[in-house]
Amino acid sequence: SAVADEAKYAGINTIFAPDLDINTNPENPIISVRAFGEDAETVSFFGCEMIRAFQDRGIVACGKHFPGHGDTGVDSHIKLPVVARSLKGLKKNELQPFLRAIEKNVKMIMLGHLSVPALDSSGIPVSLSEKAVRYLRKTMKYDGMLITDAMNMGGIGMFSEEEAAFLALDAGVDILLHPTDPEKIVSYLEEKNAVFDDERLSWFRRGLGRGSGTTPNFEVHRKLSDSLTEKAIRLTGDFRIREELFLLILNDDEQRKGIALARSLRENVAALKIRVIMKGEDIRKVKIPENSFVVVAIFSETKAWKGGVSEWLHEQIEYVKARAGLFASFGSPYLFDSVRGKPNAVMLYAYGDSESAQKAVARILSKKTAGFLKRR
Repeated sequence: SAVADEAKYAGINTIFAPDLDINTNPENPIISVRAFGEDAETVSFFGCEMIRAFQDRGIVACGKHFPGHGDTGVDSHIKLPVVARSLKGLKKNELQPFLRAIEKNVKMIMLGHLSVPALDSSGIPVSLSEKAVRYLRKTMKYDGMLITDAMNMGGIGMFSEEEAAFLALDAGVDILLHPTDPEKIVSYLEEKNAVFDDERLSWFRRGLGRGSGTTPNFEVHRKLSDSLTEKAIRLTGDFRIREELFLLILNDDEQRKGIALARSLRENVAALKIRVIMKGEDIRKVKIPENSFVVVAIFSETKAWKGGVSEWLHEQIEYVKARAGLFASFGSPYLFDSVRGKPNAVMLYAYGDSESAQKAVARILSKKTAGFLKRR
Protein backbone atom coordinates (compact mmCIF):
# COMPACT_ATOMS: atom_id res chain seq x y z
CA SER A 1 0.00 0.00 0.00
CA ALA A 2 2.83 2.40 0.83
CA VAL A 3 4.52 1.68 -2.50
CA ALA A 4 1.27 2.23 -4.39
CA ASP A 5 0.54 5.51 -2.58
CA GLU A 6 3.99 6.89 -3.34
CA ALA A 7 3.84 5.71 -6.95
CA LYS A 8 0.47 7.37 -7.46
CA TYR A 9 1.75 10.58 -5.92
CA ALA A 10 4.67 10.52 -8.38
CA GLY A 11 2.29 10.11 -11.32
CA ILE A 12 3.12 6.44 -11.97
CA ASN A 13 0.15 4.38 -13.18
CA THR A 14 1.76 0.96 -13.77
CA ILE A 15 4.29 -1.07 -11.75
CA PHE A 16 5.96 -4.14 -13.27
CA ALA A 17 5.32 -6.23 -10.17
CA PRO A 18 4.67 -8.62 -8.55
CA ASP A 19 7.31 -11.15 -9.51
CA LEU A 20 5.33 -14.40 -9.69
CA ASP A 21 8.36 -16.62 -10.28
CA ILE A 22 8.94 -19.54 -7.90
CA ASN A 23 12.66 -19.67 -7.18
CA THR A 24 13.18 -23.44 -7.25
CA ASN A 25 16.74 -23.25 -8.61
CA PRO A 26 19.26 -22.03 -5.98
CA GLU A 27 21.72 -21.22 -8.78
CA ASN A 28 19.27 -18.94 -10.57
CA PRO A 29 21.37 -15.84 -11.42
CA ILE A 30 18.53 -13.38 -12.00
CA ILE A 31 15.47 -14.27 -9.86
CA SER A 32 16.74 -15.31 -6.41
CA VAL A 33 15.61 -12.68 -3.85
CA ARG A 34 13.33 -11.04 -6.42
CA ALA A 35 10.91 -13.94 -5.86
CA PHE A 36 8.61 -14.14 -2.84
CA GLY A 37 9.68 -17.70 -2.16
CA GLU A 38 10.40 -21.26 -3.24
CA ASP A 39 6.87 -22.68 -3.34
CA ALA A 40 3.69 -21.90 -5.24
CA GLU A 41 1.57 -21.12 -2.18
CA THR A 42 3.92 -18.49 -0.74
CA VAL A 43 4.46 -16.78 -4.09
CA SER A 44 0.73 -16.85 -4.87
CA PHE A 45 -0.26 -15.38 -1.51
CA PHE A 46 2.16 -12.46 -1.48
CA GLY A 47 1.78 -11.87 -5.21
CA CYS A 48 -1.99 -11.57 -4.91
CA GLU A 49 -1.67 -9.28 -1.89
CA MET A 50 0.53 -6.95 -3.92
CA ILE A 51 -1.91 -7.03 -6.83
CA ARG A 52 -4.79 -6.15 -4.50
CA ALA A 53 -2.87 -3.32 -2.81
CA PHE A 54 -1.76 -1.79 -6.10
CA GLN A 55 -5.01 -2.08 -8.01
CA ASP A 56 -7.21 -0.97 -5.12
CA ARG A 57 -5.28 2.30 -5.32
CA GLY A 58 -5.54 2.69 -9.06
CA ILE A 59 -2.10 1.32 -9.95
CA VAL A 60 -1.89 -1.36 -12.65
CA ALA A 61 -0.10 -4.48 -11.40
CA CYS A 62 1.89 -6.69 -13.77
CA GLY A 63 2.60 -10.34 -12.93
CA LYS A 64 5.89 -11.64 -14.35
CA HIS A 65 7.69 -13.56 -15.94
CA PHE A 66 5.14 -15.89 -17.54
CA PRO A 67 5.18 -18.88 -17.37
CA GLY A 68 7.88 -18.74 -14.67
CA HIS A 69 11.60 -17.85 -14.61
CA GLY A 70 12.39 -19.51 -11.28
CA ASP A 71 13.65 -22.88 -12.50
CA THR A 72 16.40 -21.52 -14.74
CA GLY A 73 20.17 -21.29 -14.47
CA VAL A 74 20.56 -18.58 -17.10
CA ASP A 75 19.85 -14.84 -17.04
CA SER A 76 17.47 -14.05 -19.90
CA HIS A 77 19.10 -10.62 -20.20
CA ILE A 78 22.15 -12.47 -21.51
CA LYS A 79 20.79 -15.51 -23.37
CA LEU A 80 17.66 -17.63 -23.76
CA PRO A 81 16.90 -19.93 -20.79
CA VAL A 82 15.06 -23.21 -21.32
CA VAL A 83 12.33 -24.28 -18.90
CA ALA A 84 12.26 -28.04 -19.41
CA ARG A 85 9.24 -28.92 -17.25
CA SER A 86 6.34 -30.86 -18.69
CA LEU A 87 2.97 -29.17 -19.02
CA LYS A 88 1.79 -31.22 -16.04
CA GLY A 89 4.74 -29.92 -14.03
CA LEU A 90 4.05 -26.33 -15.08
CA LYS A 91 0.41 -26.62 -14.06
CA LYS A 92 1.39 -27.98 -10.66
CA ASN A 93 4.08 -25.38 -9.96
CA GLU A 94 5.01 -22.42 -12.16
CA LEU A 95 1.53 -21.62 -13.46
CA GLN A 96 -0.18 -21.61 -10.06
CA PRO A 97 0.74 -18.01 -9.09
CA PHE A 98 -0.39 -16.79 -12.52
CA LEU A 99 -3.70 -18.63 -12.23
CA ARG A 100 -4.29 -17.08 -8.81
CA ALA A 101 -3.33 -13.66 -10.15
CA ILE A 102 -5.81 -14.03 -13.01
CA GLU A 103 -8.50 -14.91 -10.47
CA LYS A 104 -7.64 -11.62 -8.71
CA ASN A 105 -8.03 -9.74 -12.00
CA VAL A 106 -4.40 -8.75 -12.49
CA LYS A 107 -4.49 -6.19 -15.28
CA MET A 108 -1.22 -7.06 -16.98
CA ILE A 109 1.07 -10.07 -17.42
CA MET A 110 4.65 -9.92 -18.67
CA LEU A 111 5.82 -12.71 -20.95
CA GLY A 112 9.35 -13.92 -20.23
CA HIS A 113 12.04 -14.40 -22.85
CA LEU A 114 11.99 -18.12 -22.09
CA SER A 115 11.98 -21.23 -24.24
CA VAL A 116 9.26 -23.49 -22.84
CA PRO A 117 8.82 -26.58 -25.06
CA ALA A 118 5.72 -27.64 -23.11
CA LEU A 119 3.96 -24.52 -24.44
CA ASP A 120 5.69 -24.22 -27.81
CA SER A 121 7.86 -27.09 -29.04
CA SER A 122 9.51 -24.86 -31.67
CA GLY A 123 11.72 -23.35 -28.96
CA ILE A 124 10.74 -19.78 -29.85
CA PRO A 125 10.70 -17.52 -26.77
CA VAL A 126 7.31 -17.41 -25.05
CA SER A 127 7.31 -13.62 -25.48
CA LEU A 128 7.09 -14.10 -29.26
CA SER A 129 5.00 -17.28 -29.33
CA GLU A 130 1.46 -17.37 -30.69
CA LYS A 131 0.97 -20.77 -29.03
CA ALA A 132 1.95 -19.42 -25.61
CA VAL A 133 -0.34 -16.41 -26.02
CA ARG A 134 -3.17 -18.70 -27.09
CA TYR A 135 -2.61 -20.85 -23.99
CA LEU A 136 -2.91 -17.78 -21.78
CA ARG A 137 -5.99 -16.49 -23.58
CA LYS A 138 -7.90 -19.72 -24.20
CA THR A 139 -6.79 -22.21 -21.56
CA MET A 140 -6.06 -19.83 -18.68
CA LYS A 141 -8.91 -17.47 -19.67
CA TYR A 142 -6.84 -14.30 -19.39
CA ASP A 143 -8.21 -11.24 -21.17
CA GLY A 144 -5.97 -8.54 -19.71
CA MET A 145 -2.91 -6.83 -21.17
CA LEU A 146 0.14 -8.79 -22.32
CA ILE A 147 3.55 -7.15 -22.44
CA THR A 148 6.94 -8.52 -23.45
CA ASP A 149 10.00 -8.40 -21.26
CA ALA A 150 12.51 -5.78 -22.43
CA MET A 151 13.19 -5.95 -26.16
CA ASN A 152 16.91 -5.23 -25.74
CA MET A 153 17.58 -8.49 -23.88
CA GLY A 154 19.82 -11.29 -25.07
CA GLY A 155 17.07 -13.89 -24.59
CA ILE A 156 15.62 -12.87 -27.96
CA GLY A 157 19.01 -12.13 -29.52
CA MET A 158 18.47 -14.70 -32.27
CA PHE A 159 16.21 -12.09 -33.85
CA SER A 160 16.73 -8.41 -34.55
CA GLU A 161 14.61 -6.18 -32.31
CA GLU A 162 12.52 -5.29 -35.36
CA GLU A 163 11.86 -8.94 -36.18
CA ALA A 164 11.13 -9.76 -32.52
CA ALA A 165 8.72 -6.82 -32.30
CA PHE A 166 6.77 -8.04 -35.32
CA LEU A 167 6.66 -11.62 -34.01
CA ALA A 168 5.44 -10.51 -30.56
CA LEU A 169 2.67 -8.29 -31.92
CA ASP A 170 1.71 -10.87 -34.51
CA ALA A 171 1.45 -13.47 -31.71
CA GLY A 172 -1.10 -11.28 -29.93
CA VAL A 173 1.05 -9.41 -27.42
CA ASP A 174 -0.26 -5.91 -26.72
CA ILE A 175 2.81 -3.91 -25.65
CA LEU A 176 6.54 -4.03 -26.42
CA LEU A 177 8.70 -3.17 -23.42
CA HIS A 178 11.77 -0.98 -23.76
CA PRO A 179 12.82 -1.27 -27.40
CA THR A 180 16.21 0.31 -28.06
CA ASP A 181 14.92 2.41 -30.97
CA PRO A 182 11.10 2.69 -31.06
CA GLU A 183 11.09 4.75 -34.26
CA LYS A 184 13.15 2.13 -36.06
CA ILE A 185 10.65 -0.54 -35.04
CA VAL A 186 7.72 1.60 -36.19
CA SER A 187 9.38 2.09 -39.58
CA TYR A 188 9.98 -1.65 -39.88
CA LEU A 189 6.35 -2.45 -39.08
CA GLU A 190 5.15 0.15 -41.58
CA GLU A 191 7.35 -1.36 -44.29
CA LYS A 192 5.75 -4.73 -43.64
CA ASN A 193 2.27 -3.15 -43.73
CA ALA A 194 1.69 -4.72 -40.33
CA VAL A 195 -1.73 -4.01 -38.85
CA PHE A 196 -2.68 -5.19 -35.38
CA ASP A 197 -5.86 -5.00 -33.33
CA ASP A 198 -5.39 -2.22 -30.78
CA GLU A 199 -8.86 -2.35 -29.24
CA ARG A 200 -7.64 -3.89 -25.99
CA LEU A 201 -4.79 -1.38 -25.74
CA SER A 202 -7.13 1.56 -26.33
CA TRP A 203 -9.47 0.28 -23.63
CA PHE A 204 -6.54 -0.16 -21.26
CA ARG A 205 -5.24 3.37 -21.82
CA ARG A 206 -8.65 4.88 -21.14
CA GLY A 207 -8.72 3.17 -17.76
CA LEU A 208 -5.29 4.29 -16.55
CA GLY A 209 -5.37 6.21 -13.29
CA ARG A 210 -4.10 9.73 -12.73
CA GLY A 211 -1.61 10.98 -10.19
CA SER A 212 -2.78 11.81 -6.69
CA GLY A 213 -2.48 15.25 -5.16
CA THR A 214 -2.35 13.72 -1.67
CA THR A 215 1.16 13.72 -0.20
CA PRO A 216 1.99 10.32 1.36
CA ASN A 217 3.34 10.19 4.90
CA PHE A 218 6.91 9.40 3.88
CA GLU A 219 8.18 9.24 7.45
CA VAL A 220 5.61 6.62 8.41
CA HIS A 221 6.50 4.66 5.28
CA ARG A 222 10.21 4.85 6.10
CA LYS A 223 9.62 3.52 9.61
CA LEU A 224 7.46 0.74 8.19
CA SER A 225 10.21 -0.19 5.75
CA ASP A 226 12.81 -0.24 8.52
CA SER A 227 10.61 -2.40 10.73
CA LEU A 228 9.76 -4.95 8.04
CA THR A 229 13.37 -5.13 6.88
CA GLU A 230 14.65 -5.88 10.36
CA LYS A 231 11.96 -8.51 10.97
CA ALA A 232 12.93 -10.27 7.74
CA ILE A 233 16.58 -10.76 8.76
CA ARG A 234 17.42 -14.38 9.57
CA LEU A 235 20.26 -15.75 11.72
CA THR A 236 21.35 -19.40 11.66
CA GLY A 237 22.61 -19.32 15.24
CA ASP A 238 23.58 -17.17 18.20
CA PHE A 239 26.86 -15.33 18.67
CA ARG A 240 28.54 -12.89 21.05
CA ILE A 241 31.26 -10.42 20.14
CA ARG A 242 33.85 -10.36 22.95
CA GLU A 243 36.84 -9.13 20.97
CA GLU A 244 37.62 -6.16 18.82
CA LEU A 245 35.31 -6.09 15.83
CA PHE A 246 36.90 -6.43 12.40
CA LEU A 247 34.49 -5.74 9.54
CA LEU A 248 35.57 -7.21 6.23
CA ILE A 249 33.40 -6.06 3.30
CA LEU A 250 33.51 -8.21 0.16
CA ASN A 251 32.02 -6.25 -2.73
CA ASP A 252 31.07 -8.29 -5.81
CA ASP A 253 29.55 -5.24 -7.53
CA GLU A 254 30.97 -2.22 -9.34
CA GLN A 255 29.33 0.41 -7.11
CA ARG A 256 30.54 1.21 -3.62
CA LYS A 257 28.67 -0.86 -1.07
CA GLY A 258 28.52 -1.13 2.72
CA ILE A 259 28.69 2.59 3.45
CA ALA A 260 25.56 2.67 5.64
CA LEU A 261 26.69 -0.47 7.49
CA ALA A 262 30.11 0.96 8.31
CA ARG A 263 28.73 4.37 9.30
CA SER A 264 26.09 2.87 11.60
CA LEU A 265 28.59 0.56 13.29
CA ARG A 266 31.04 3.41 13.90
CA GLU A 267 28.34 5.25 15.83
CA ASN A 268 28.12 2.42 18.39
CA VAL A 269 31.38 0.47 18.30
CA ALA A 270 34.57 2.29 19.30
CA ALA A 271 37.10 -0.46 18.60
CA LEU A 272 36.09 -1.05 15.01
CA LYS A 273 38.42 -1.82 12.13
CA ILE A 274 37.11 -1.94 8.56
CA ARG A 275 38.60 -3.26 5.35
CA VAL A 276 36.83 -3.19 1.98
CA ILE A 277 37.79 -5.73 -0.69
CA MET A 278 36.61 -4.80 -4.17
CA LYS A 279 35.97 -7.32 -6.92
CA GLY A 280 39.27 -8.53 -8.33
CA GLU A 281 41.32 -7.82 -5.20
CA ASP A 282 42.89 -10.66 -3.22
CA ILE A 283 41.72 -11.14 0.36
CA ARG A 284 44.88 -13.10 1.13
CA LYS A 285 46.78 -9.81 1.18
CA VAL A 286 44.67 -8.56 4.09
CA LYS A 287 46.19 -8.87 7.53
CA ILE A 288 43.41 -9.81 9.93
CA PRO A 289 44.16 -8.97 13.58
CA GLU A 290 44.67 -12.10 15.69
CA ASN A 291 42.39 -11.18 18.60
CA SER A 292 39.37 -9.99 16.68
CA PHE A 293 35.84 -11.07 15.85
CA VAL A 294 35.62 -11.09 12.08
CA VAL A 295 32.36 -10.14 10.40
CA VAL A 296 32.41 -10.79 6.65
CA ALA A 297 29.75 -8.62 5.00
CA ILE A 298 29.06 -9.75 1.44
CA PHE A 299 27.50 -7.51 -1.15
CA SER A 300 26.47 -9.27 -4.35
CA GLU A 301 23.33 -7.84 -5.91
CA THR A 302 20.99 -9.96 -8.04
CA LYS A 303 20.71 -7.81 -11.15
CA ALA A 304 20.40 -7.87 -14.91
CA TRP A 305 23.39 -8.63 -17.16
CA LYS A 306 25.57 -9.68 -14.23
CA GLY A 307 25.22 -13.43 -14.73
CA GLY A 308 25.08 -14.31 -11.04
CA VAL A 309 27.64 -14.45 -8.24
CA SER A 310 31.23 -14.27 -9.50
CA GLU A 311 33.79 -17.03 -9.11
CA TRP A 312 36.00 -14.39 -7.48
CA LEU A 313 33.54 -14.02 -4.61
CA HIS A 314 33.31 -17.76 -4.03
CA GLU A 315 37.11 -17.91 -3.87
CA GLN A 316 37.28 -15.11 -1.29
CA ILE A 317 34.62 -16.77 0.88
CA GLU A 318 36.48 -20.07 0.66
CA TYR A 319 39.69 -18.47 1.87
CA VAL A 320 38.22 -16.49 4.79
CA LYS A 321 35.62 -18.99 6.03
CA ALA A 322 37.87 -20.48 8.72
CA ARG A 323 38.53 -17.06 10.24
CA ALA A 324 35.03 -15.58 10.12
CA GLY A 325 32.82 -15.42 13.19
CA LEU A 326 29.82 -14.19 11.22
CA PHE A 327 28.94 -14.07 7.53
CA ALA A 328 26.34 -11.47 6.56
CA SER A 329 24.84 -11.78 3.09
CA PHE A 330 23.26 -8.60 1.74
CA GLY A 331 21.82 -10.48 -1.21
CA SER A 332 21.17 -14.09 -2.13
CA PRO A 333 20.42 -16.54 0.70
CA TYR A 334 21.93 -19.26 -1.51
CA LEU A 335 25.32 -17.58 -1.53
CA PHE A 336 27.04 -20.16 0.66
CA ASP A 337 25.44 -23.29 -0.81
CA SER A 338 28.31 -23.94 -3.19
CA VAL A 339 31.12 -23.25 -0.73
CA ARG A 340 33.07 -26.42 -0.09
CA GLY A 341 32.86 -27.58 3.51
CA LYS A 342 30.53 -24.69 4.37
CA PRO A 343 31.75 -22.15 6.94
CA ASN A 344 31.40 -22.85 10.66
CA ALA A 345 30.49 -19.24 11.26
CA VAL A 346 26.98 -18.03 11.99
CA MET A 347 25.12 -16.88 8.86
CA LEU A 348 23.03 -13.74 8.71
CA TYR A 349 20.73 -13.22 5.74
CA ALA A 350 19.52 -9.68 5.02
CA TYR A 351 18.18 -10.47 1.49
CA GLY A 352 19.10 -7.03 0.14
CA ASP A 353 21.55 -4.15 0.50
CA SER A 354 19.18 -1.25 1.12
CA GLU A 355 20.15 1.36 3.66
CA SER A 356 17.42 -0.03 5.94
CA ALA A 357 18.96 -3.52 5.75
CA GLN A 358 22.47 -2.27 6.49
CA LYS A 359 21.33 -0.23 9.47
CA ALA A 360 19.32 -3.16 10.81
CA VAL A 361 22.35 -5.46 10.64
CA ALA A 362 24.46 -2.79 12.34
CA ARG A 363 21.96 -2.66 15.22
CA ILE A 364 22.14 -6.44 15.60
CA LEU A 365 25.94 -6.39 15.67
CA SER A 366 26.01 -3.47 18.11
CA LYS A 367 23.73 -5.30 20.54
CA LYS A 368 26.02 -8.34 20.39
CA THR A 369 29.18 -6.48 21.28
CA ALA A 370 30.57 -6.73 24.79
CA GLY A 371 30.24 -3.62 26.93
CA PHE A 372 33.85 -2.49 26.54
CA LEU A 373 33.40 -2.22 22.78
CA LYS A 374 30.51 0.21 22.93
CA ARG A 375 30.94 3.91 22.95
CA ARG A 376 30.40 5.28 26.43
